[in-house]
Amino acid sequence: MSTVGVQLLGKLLIAGGGVLLARLLGPEDYGSYSYILSIITIATLPVVAGMPNLIIRELSIYQQNKMWGLVVGLISWCRCYAMLMSAFAALFVFFAYVLGFIVDVNLNVLLIALVLVPFRAFLSQQCAFLNAFQRPALAKVPEQIINPTLSMIFILLFAYYSSVTLETVFISVVLSTILSQVIGVILSRNNLEVVRGNLNPEWKMRIWVKSLVPFALIAFVYTLNSEVATVFLGSFSSHQEVGYFKVAIQAVAIISIGLSSVNSVIMPKIARSYNIRDISQAQATIRSGVRYSVLLSMFIVFAYVFYGRHLIDFLFGVEYSGVYEILIILTFYQVIDVLLGPVGLVLNMTGNEGKALSRLLVVFAVNVALLFLLVPLYGAAGAAYAMLFSLVLLKVLMCFAVYQSTGLKTYIH
Repeated sequence: MSTVGVQLLGKLLIAGGGVLLARLLGPEDYGSYSYILSIITIATLPVVAGMPNLIIRELSIYQQNKMWGLVVGLISWCRCYAMLMSAFAALFVFFAYVLGFIVDVNLNVLLIALVLVPFRAFLSQQCAFLNAFQRPALAKVPEQIINPTLSMIFILLFAYYSSVTLETVFISVVLSTILSQVIGVILSRNNLEVVRGNLNPEWKMRIWVKSLVPFALIAFVYTLNSEVATVFLGSFSSHQEVGYFKVAIQAVAIISIGLSSVNSVIMPKIARSYNIRDISQAQATIRSGVRYSVLLSMFIVFAYVFYGRHLIDFLFGVEYSGVYEILIILTFYQVIDVLLGPVGLVLNMTGNEGKALSRLLVVFAVNVALLFLLVPLYGAAGAAYAMLFSLVLLKVLMCFAVYQSTGLKTYIH
């Protein structure tokens, strides 16, 4: 199956899981589920932030230069890092709850959800290993195909034999993530021959940590820019507004199928081309990738603009009719994202990740200020407008940064 096919199937499965949960839980409980999941996502950031990009860039170069000892060393170091940081992240969330910084959350549900932190990290790493070894389609299977499929199966089993509550939903998500991680390990062992070899690991921990810091900060701010809106809604608005917002987010994520699938393919290619200073090849890879992603995305945009209200009523029910306005705002958000191309990816794969950080921090500050102003007044629609304005600012700044640093053009042309 091609990378695009895996991405499409994965997005459909994730969207299907969202529809299932939204219908089974209702807007209020679905909003509570999304709020807790956003807390877990933010807590997982110190564990996973920047790691996939570091793995893909470094392993691509090590493989190209046949530095197999460094390949084994980096893989081992990544696993140790994930275990250590997961423990710190889980303790931080627990004490934040005890001290009253996390409110309106059931402790039992939160503790169950915290189990996700280390296994999400391991799963993300396994997928990055496969991607770095030029298996982009297979790399998406554990996280985007197996995980949501198992999650839906477990939820349906709970619905049939017991009941669907926040606790049973998170138990389902945890079980599916653990099993997906196990399958990811099996796929890695079967496809990465060097991992099974008796090689002595070589370590460059100082270099890896130094490279990880800007990657991690960039990923941290990127994720905060998207997840902080959910946390703001949960804190300053209602959990029902959170439910509306997350339904819209899941729907528009399908628009990015083209861009995300292309990104998976071109990441190692850009790293290799730029490493040997073949700028023309890197530009050709980016140009064809962006054109392809735009072509795929426009069909979905058309459907949302003209038939979005009917799709929401059909899939989620009339109780989610308030989602349509948010859906249209976020549709334009995704269109701009696709048209201006993989700016952050290009900076990361060409060793210019530090130049993205300052721009991300400025945009994050703008986003938080807009959320403070708009969420109390307009709820989920205010959060969507804040995200839209922040994205336009970020993509324009990053496009200039890419061109000034590398001479590459990421936007559609």
